[in-house]
Amino acid sequence: HERCLRSLEHWALNQTRADLPCLARIIRILGFKPLAREIENMA
Repeated sequence: HERCLRSLEHWALNQTRADLPCLARIIRILGFKPLAREIENMA
């Protein structure tokens, strides 16, 4: 689980900024709301 989050984070950092809101939406659907909020703040 922890490894999954870390690889998601790594993936997010390698995406273009435009993809971050989309990624945040996916993560929110998966139930990681705090993480989704963090990613939206990065966007």
